[in-house]
Amino acid sequence: MTTTPAPPVPSLEGLLSDDAPLRTAWHPLLILLLEMLLPRDRWHVIPEYALTREPRRIDAVIVRRIADGAPWSPEYLRSVLDELRDHNIVHFKGATDALERTDALQLLSYAYQYMALEGLEDPAQVSLRVVAPTLTPRFRTQLATVGGALDATALQGVHAGTLQGFSLRVVETTIAWPAPGEHLLFAVSPACLDDPARPGAFDDTERSLYYRLLQGITQLSQDPRWKAIMKDASLVQRTADQALLDLLAALPVETRLAGLRPEDRLAGLRPEDRLAGLSETERLLALPDAALRALSPDYLATLPDDVRAKLLARIAR
Repeated sequence: MTTTPAPPVPSLEGLLSDDAPLRTAWHPLLILLLEMLLPRDRWHVIPEYALTREPRRIDAVIVRRIADGAPWSPEYLRSVLDELRDHNIVHFKGATDALERTDALQLLSYAYQYMALEGLEDPAQVSLRVVAPTLTPRFRTQLATVGGALDATALQGVHAGTLQGFSLRVVETTIAWPAPGEHLLFAVSPACLDDPARPGAFDDTERSLYYRLLQGITQLSQDPRWKAIMKDASLVQRTADQALLDLLAALPVETRLAGLRPEDRLAGLRPEDRLAGLSETERLLALPDAALRALSPDYLATLPDDVRAKLLARIAR
C-alpha cells in the first residue's frame, strides 16, 4: 500500500474559544482526525460552526474548496468521508455519550439553519453525517418520526439513508473501528477507554496519524481552557497518556533512544545501574580520567595491550 507523509498536527484554534459551551473532550479528537485525513487544498473543516450569535454550534462542517477538481476518495475513514457532498454536517457523540431522540431533531435543525445562513436552496448539496458509539433504537425511532430512513451498508457499522431530502450517514464507532482503514475511529470509540494500546492492526500511516493525534491531545491538555470548557478532559488525557506510553514501549530501543543526549539516557539511574551488564574492561574504560591516573603502573601492566594503550592515551591528555 502506498503511504503519504502524515501532515503536521493541525491548528487547535477554534476548538477552545472563550464562548464555547461545555463540550465533551472527545470532540476535538474528531476534528483533528478530519483535518489530518482531508487534503487541505480540497476540503475546509470548520470546527464548532456557529449557527447563531449565541453558542449554538455544529460539531464540524466539511466544505468543498474547489468546484470542479479531480475525483477524490479517502484511503482511510471511508465510513465517515466517502461520498462527500459540497457541504457536509458532522454531528458527533464521543466515547462516553449516546445518541438520544433529541439528536435527530438537532441534526435536522442544524441542516436547515446552515442552509439559511449559507444561502443554499437544495438539500442535495448537503450531507448529514452522524458519528457515535452506537445507533440507538430511540434515535432511529425519532428519525423515522421526522421522515428519515436508514439501511445498513456493506461497510460494518455504517448506515446510509435520507432525512427530508438530505443524504444521511450514521457511523457506529464501536462496530466500524476494527475494519481495515477504519482503525483511527478507535481513538473516539468506547474501546479506547478499555485498552488504549489495543489497536495492533494499525498500518504505518494509521500509527503515525494516531501518534500525531495523541500529540494533539497533549497540546490541548496544556491549555488551561481545556478542562474549563470540556467534560471528560481528564479521562481523555489519561487515555492519551497511557496510549503514548504503550506506543513508546512497542518501539525498538534504538528508536526510543534516538536523539537523546548520553546524560539524558542515564538520567535516574544509580551509579551501579549505569555499569550493569558491562565487562570488567568496559567498566574500566567508563571511569573518568582522574580515576585512571590513580591506577598503578603494576596494575596497568596486567591489562591487555589494546586496553592499556587506550588508558595511557587518556592519561597522557
